[in-house]
Formats: sequence, structure tokens, C-alpha cells
Amino acid sequence: MDYSKNIYYQQLFSKYLNNTCSKVELAELVDWVNNHPKEMKDFVEIQWNDDSKIEVDGERIFKTIMLQAKALEAVKSEKLEAETPVIPITKRRIKWLYAAAAAILLFIISGSIVYLIGSKKVNVIEEIAQENIKPLDILPGTNKAVLTLADGSTIVLDAANNGMLSKQGNTSVLKLNDGELSYQNKNATDTQVVYNTISIPRGGQYRVELADGTKVWLNAASSLRFPNIFSEKQRTVTLIGEGYFEVAKNDAQPFIVNSGSTKVQVLGTHFNVNTYKDGGKDIISLIEGSVKVMNSTQTSLLKPGQQAEFTATSSMSIATLSNIQSSIAWVNDYFIFENSSLSEAMTQLSRWYDIQVVYKGTFHTRLNGRFKRSINLSDALEIIKTATGLKFDIVGRNIIIRE
Repeated sequence: MDYSKNIYYQQLFSKYLNNTCSKVELAELVDWVNNHPKEMKDFVEIQWNDDSKIEVDGERIFKTIMLQAKALEAVKSEKLEAETPVIPITKRRIKWLYAAAAAILLFIISGSIVYLIGSKKVNVIEEIAQENIKPLDILPGTNKAVLTLADGSTIVLDAANNGMLSKQGNTSVLKLNDGELSYQNKNATDTQVVYNTISIPRGGQYRVELADGTKVWLNAASSLRFPNIFSEKQRTVTLIGEGYFEVAKNDAQPFIVNSGSTKVQVLGTHFNVNTYKDGGKDIISLIEGSVKVMNSTQTSLLKPGQQAEFTATSSMSIATLSNIQSSIAWVNDYFIFENSSLSEAMTQLSRWYDIQVVYKGTFHTRLNGRFKRSINLSDALEIIKTATGLKFDIVGRNIIIRE
């Protein structure tokens, strides 16, 4: 194949690899694939490096690309915004640029193009699933987060080097190692208070040590707003999503976690707060010490091993759990399901693996068991399949579940 005749499309491939390819350019790239099947087949047959972690089947990739290129007409009927960049895919070591572009294009089409066609998404996913094409696997989440400073500037923590990230008054903001952020202040009289926010994307997690020594683990799709130093009578932070707290004891400064209409107040203790909106309720689980939980109408004091649930209607219930550790399984790198509904389990997996779930049927399945969060998605689904008999199809970052 004479690559010199396709300079423009080489540039589009390069732009995608650098995360600067717009949706319009993406559609052009797919259009070229649709009209040049032989050239694309040549692309995907180029060999990868021996140390590549991806098992490449050229015929499989070719079939998948051509199948999903059928969605092009639907894409053309949509209004595309040229200024919107495509979500990046992590680059891997490869032998040739074109081998990388071909394999990545598989994700471009199966992910972004399916997204662009809106209401026709499920039909395209099902058509590909019916071809029985072995998918490329989806890796588990990793330590990644974005820190937003008081002045509005942002730091991508997983890309930042270890060491000093910022100086706020007498507070040093440090990245200690992968997955750990620390706020250190040795001046007890420092009163220059500013607020920072750490945001965790889907498929991510992170840990932060606050200026008072409190440690917080943040789960995927969560955020925490907190001050650089606690100089008030109370230590107050705001949580969205899920976080596990090990609060530094200070009788003179109660620690307050605000999350929507729910508030948790402690002096020094270990507890988990789960306030994901797709869960339909706020759940506070106490591991050690004692906490006061409250909303606009009710207040209760929890003991270790107890869990409080607040529903959307503000009603509160308290339960003693036989295995309180299951509520913080994610902190210990586990999924633990105890009579969990299929939707509850898949919601957890969808956040951690950054996937979308499509249900084909009505399911009353309950799950019991545990497995590591560090395994690939295909392994996790195989465990659930063995236990339940359900069928799973992986199409890009979409999972179809069938009875």
C-alpha cells in the first residue's frame, strides 16, 4: 500500500493519538475506512511488538471495523460539533504507528461512533454482538484524579511528578506517590484558608491526607471539597459520591462531612459515606468509634458495626450488619456482594471499569460472593456468569446482559 497517497488520513490518525481529533474529523476517518476496506485490512495485519500486552487478531479487528462502519450513515444524519475532542484512549507501545491507529480505531468506532448515533446505539451494539467477535478486554480502574486549586487552575494528579505541587499560605501540597496526595502545614497559627477540590473520574480512585492528618479514600466518580488548613471551630468537608474516612482525633474540632442533605459529625473515627445519586439513598457505615448522622428531620448516634440509610424522602433507618467490612470492600480492592441485585452489582462495575450496561430482559438475579477489583472486566463477568448463568457481550465499552 502506498501510504503517501493517504497523508491526510495519516494526520487524522496522529491527531487522534494526540487527543486532538474532533468528532467531525472522526467521522471523516470512519468514512475513509468504510470506502477503503483493503487498505484498512492491510493496516491491521501489521505485526505488533512481541512485548505488546494486547492480543491482536487482524481478521477480527477488520470484521469489527467494517461492521461498525455501517453506522456511518446514521452519524452523517446527526449534527456534529467540530470543536468537541474525542475522549482519549491510553496509548500502548507498538511496532508501527499504523498498527496502533488500526487497533485504536476499533475503539474509536465501537465507542465514540456508537455514542454519536444516539437512539440507534443499541441496535448497532446488538448487530456487532451477534457476529460473535472476541472483544479486546477492558482493564480495571487505576489511581487517577484531578485537583482543582482555589484559583481555578487544575492538576492532573496521575500525570504529575511526585513532590511539591503547590504552596498555599504555609500549606504544602505534595504528591507522595501514585495514588496519594498530602496537605502538610506545620504552622498552627496560619489563617490563610482556601478551598481545593479533588475529583475522581469513572475508572479511578485516589487517596488524600488532609492538613489535620485525616486520611480519605475516594472511590470512582466522586469528589471532595476541603480547605488547605482547618482553622475554624469545626473541620468541614463536602463529599459527592463515596469516600472512606479515617479522621484524626481532635476533641476541640469536630469533623463534619456534608453530602447533600446528609451530615456526619465525628471527633475521631473510621467510617464510610456512600452518596451516589444512582443508588437512590445515602449510606453511612461505621467501622470504629462513633458518629452522629443527621439530615433536616432526624439525628442518630451510630455504634461500630451499624449502618444508617437515608432515602430520597429523608426517612432514616439503622441496621446492624453481620459483616461491616463489606461496606469498605472497595478500599481493600474487593467487590463483595451479599444478596445484591444484578443492577446494584453492575452499577459498581460500571463505575470502576467505566462501562455502560444494556439489559436485554427482566432480571431478578441476586448475587453473593467476592472477587478482586484488580482483575480485567472479562474475568469479572466470567465469575458472575458462572454463578448466575447470565450471558454477557462486550462491545467497545458497552456490556449487553442476556438471560
